[in-house]
Amino acid sequence: MLALLLGHSVDMHNPVLSFDRQQRVDRLLQDLQEIDEMLKNALRDSMAVEVGELTVNYGSHIAQLKNEGSTKLRELSVITGIPLLFDKYSGRSANDGNGSSTVYSLRRLL
Repeated sequence: MLALLLGHSVDMHNPVLSFDRQQRVDRLLQDLQEIDEMLKNALRDSMAVEVGELTVNYGSHIAQLKNEGSTKLRELSVITGIPLLFDKYSGRSANDGNGSSTVYSLRRLL
């Protein structure tokens, strides 16, 4: 899946990541796609405040999805060794701990 998203073929005889890590990266990428879809749906549906007798708190739901997305992005960064420059779920820039920003690019995997 990572190869498909990056537009590269992956040589499984010379992988960049171990098989287990590659599987985890693939799962994280799938999870992030699902979170993006759920966020899109939640933002679209957020106009409804009440459904019958049920009061819906989309703000809380959206915040939870964004928090989960940030967590998965950070895990992906750690597994791949690719520094995170911008977290689209929090809307904040990330840095490498010494105040200087670093480039985030999944293309550096291959």
